[in-house]
Amino acid sequence: MRLVLQLSSGSPQLAEAEAAALYPGLQRHGLVATAEGSPKLLCRLVLTRFAGKLIAEASALEKLKLPPYKSFAIRVSRVGGSEPSSDIIRAIAPKIRGKVNLESPAKVIRIFTDGRKYWATEQLYEYREKSLAVRDVNARLAFHPTSLQPKYARLLVNLSGVAHGKILDPFCGVGGIVLEAAEMGLRAEGVEISERYAEGARENAWFYRLEKRIRVDNADFLSWKGGHYDAIVTDLPYGKSSGLFGRKLDSLYSKAFVKMKSHSSKLVAMAQKDLTPMLREAGWHVQQKFDFYVHRSMRRHIHVCSL
Repeated sequence: MRLVLQLSSGSPQLAEAEAAALYPGLQRHGLVATAEGSPKLLCRLVLTRFAGKLIAEASALEKLKLPPYKSFAIRVSRVGGSEPSSDIIRAIAPKIRGKVNLESPAKVIRIFTDGRKYWATEQLYEYREKSLAVRDVNARLAFHPTSLQPKYARLLVNLSGVAHGKILDPFCGVGGIVLEAAEMGLRAEGVEISERYAEGARENAWFYRLEKRIRVDNADFLSWKGGHYDAIVTDLPYGKSSGLFGRKLDSLYSKAFVKMKSHSSKLVAMAQKDLTPMLREAGWHVQQKFDFYVHRSMRRHIHVCSL
């Protein structure tokens, strides 16, 4: 299926990378992107505002040819140009046979435009952050202040490009990443050295009825014996509220990066600093590197790696 996506304006490069990881071959046109693939993966995206099935595209509104609908409503995503959205709607509405229904239409027709081109779609997806609130850090049965919010946990999992399969978080804490991976339909395993946090991750899995898709081992990852995974996805411990059990942070990272190679050929790691030199020394190829702010004063570095 041909899809059209509106990328987040806050982090367009990161939004493109997230969408492209799930839809290889994605083509970006400013804040609009087009891709081929299953619409089932759209619901995973957190840096895409809207997405739809392409039904027509043209360089001018009058050239768009649209099918009939029993009832419809028109929405506009204008990411460029100066043409008022109301003018676009007035030009498009007479071209569609059917009844206009703004409250409960059979189809929402979303028009994307960058000021030079128009893409007409049947809307399939709209990102709503409130839909993730049920698994907010403060809503979980087991709480930890450094656990990732669902939005960022999903982002890391999506950047791995794993559409179906199994991921590992070797420093899972109370399970922020494994929860979202399991909620998105993946199998997720976590390793956590703290018995308290490992039990908290299991409690959270049970609380959200995801225990059949999640397994958490209470172990030191450096000596843990596990299998092979489609990707390793982790928010590395920072040493403040995270338990290091007497180990120095850089030494832990270096040893962990080497050991990770025996469990997967893909790695997505988030940290407080740029770890590119350390990852390269351990044998990882850093394919993509992103810096972004989780909060105004909290900067994070995302490394997308392969062997």
